Amino acid sequence: MALDEVRQALLDVFCHCYGLLLEHLDHLDGAVCAHRGWDCYRLMRECVDKAAYHLGSTLPERADCQALCADFLRRIRGQMDACLPSSSPTFDVFDACGDAMHAVSIDSPVDLGDWQQTGERLSRGCYCRQLPSDAPALCLLVERVDLSPSHISKPCALRQKAQACGRITYGFAANCFTFPDYINLPFFFLHEYLSHLHSAPMFAEHCGRQDHPFTEGWMLWYARLAYWRALFAEPHPALCHPLHRDHYVAWYLQSELDEVSRPMIYKGYECARQFANLVGEPRFERVTLLIASTPYDVFTPLAPDLHGEFVQRVQHWLRRVATLSPQEREDRFATLDALLDVPDSVRSLMEWLVS
Repeated sequence: MALDEVRQALLDVFCHCYGLLLEHLDHLDGAVCAHRGWDCYRLMRECVDKAAYHLGSTLPERADCQALCADFLRRIRGQMDACLPSSSPTFDVFDACGDAMHAVSIDSPVDLGDWQQTGERLSRGCYCRQLPSDAPALCLLVERVDLSPSHISKPCALRQKAQACGRITYGFAANCFTFPDYINLPFFFLHEYLSHLHSAPMFAEHCGRQDHPFTEGWMLWYARLAYWRALFAEPHPALCHPLHRDHYVAWYLQSELDEVSRPMIYKGYECARQFANLVGEPRFERVTLLIASTPYDVFTPLAPDLHGEFVQRVQHWLRRVATLSPQEREDRFATLDALLDVPDSVRSLMEWLVS
């Protein structure tokens, strides 16, 4: 389902303005830091995001991108007027950013395909550490991202594994497409490919579970690790301003991972984090890719959900290993390294976790 003209125009304007705000974010930070308790992130939160909420809450009558852009800038400036003293150097920097917004044409309709391709390439790079580049999961046909109206702004991937194709739909909520939502687009697409499109068949997809500890928890930690690598260790050319992108991914994860409201996702994420910290990131990645590229029903009926059973066994394993001496742990890690190279490594790994 495509967006109507007005919502499409709003998305176009938001992406246009957010992209240029990101380019000016360091300058804005330098200016607004003159005021105690302020930095660029607070400025985005209290002025830009609030202006976006008010602009999107009442849909305009006409899909005029230039008029909407001017309206958005006025609303941001109004929020700034209410928060900062009139002598603030932040206004001059913001005015320069506004001039740049007016000087550059607005892409309409905006194409999220570039961020989708970035997420796909990052995920492919991860799986190619375990699989050949022509593996069936990596040859999946996924069309350009679809846009649809929604009450929240986030992507959702659907993989039709039997037909070797998949689809990503991005739900656009006009009143809550914030600056962080835009900045985190490549991370969101990376997670969709890692967890749903390039992975083997998952129990969560088979049973329609939205809170699976491996698919949405463990793999979210792996996406965080892979994204950090693309920002800093092996910088991806499309991911400019890595410090700001890292900040907003951390903010997103902090807001999403709630132990009370989303206990299963929190459990999987924390389990992955603790396992990675204990065995080291290279081993963690090998184990994760091995499990993620194995179908959920490989041990049915003994273990109908391989991925859920894996998280459960790792959780118990972490408790047991906590009481071991450093040398005993190293011995276990050496065994893990060896079994990852045997022919039936998945079965060996699952047995090792309970040995």
